[in-house]
This record gives sequence, C-alpha cells and structure tokens, in this order.
Amino acid sequence: MYGVESFADKIHGFDLIWDSVHTFIRIPLGHYLQVMQWQNLAM
Repeated sequence: MYGVESFADKIHGFDLIWDSVHTFIRIPLGHYLQVMQWQNLAM
C-alpha cells in the first residue's frame, strides 16, 4: 500500500483519482469493518 501511495503522489492525475477514490471508500469500508467486529463480539 505504501508503494502505491508513493507512486500515486508522483503523478498528479493519478494522485487526484487515488485521493478521490479513498475519500469515498474509507467511510463505508470503515463502517462495514466496525459492524463485522461488533457482530463477532456479540456471538
């Protein structure tokens, strides 16, 4: 992941797309991971 991030920072267009994708993916993915963790704790 660090390699891709450092590569993305070097190319302006790719950096913009990379940051946009991460903005829209991190929130739902974080919520999903939290729900999965709570379900495992409830069992």
